[in-house]
Amino acid sequence: MISSFRLIATTVMLLAFTSCKNNTTSIEIKPKTYSLTIQLPLESSNYYDTDTADNINFVLKDIAGKKCISSLDTITKGGGTVVYDSLITGDYTYSVNTIFDETITKTFHFNSDATIDLSPERIYGYTETITLDSLATTDSINIILSDTALSNTIAIKKYKNKYIVNFPGSKKKEQQQPIIKDSAGMMKVLIDMETALVGLQAMQVSNERFSFRYTPETGFYMKTGYEYMTCTEVDQGYFNAIHRKFIKAIFEK
Repeated sequence: MISSFRLIATTVMLLAFTSCKNNTTSIEIKPKTYSLTIQLPLESSNYYDTDTADNINFVLKDIAGKKCISSLDTITKGGGTVVYDSLITGDYTYSVNTIFDETITKTFHFNSDATIDLSPERIYGYTETITLDSLATTDSINIILSDTALSNTIAIKKYKNKYIVNFPGSKKKEQQQPIIKDSAGMMKVLIDMETALVGLQAMQVSNERFSFRYTPETGFYMKTGYEYMTCTEVDQGYFNAIHRKFIKAIFEK
């Protein structure tokens, strides 16, 4: 009788233990996430569903190549801000389009809240002036001159002792064909323009900042294979004169 009682008690305890074991709920431990903010000189159009859209200027992908979805994507006067608020530690790759219509791709390790500035100054390395040595030894020179009246994108390639000048995207007939300039002539017009603009910026000859009139923004951006510089907010009248003189000098024999 006692044996039977012990057998029954043992069975009940085993059943109770098994039941408790089976009903134990596992606790899922989620990995810690961090926030990443990207500062851009251009809007990102990051909400597009396809990476092939022409106006996507920034894309972030994880190590598996999957596109990350941002929680915020805003456009401001100075460019765009993209925020990702739930990224785990790991390697990520971004692709960003620059003002020179280049796509720069870089992989980085992410393990804490961070902000990445992808302005041209950070990407290319800013300098106040581009030296004659840099202009003379680089294989390529890219220039953007823009305001509301004029806009030129200029691509210069070195070929032996000559320079081949193109105006990408220009609809003007005289700018459709490449222009060949000798080395000395090309260096002179480049240095003359740079010196004039930098001089005006140094003397703070700029548009009126606190005027009720609309004053167009001016922009000069130039990069070689080694250096990058910019000159903005120069007085509109002076800027236009320097701009026109530079374009005219390129076409002179």
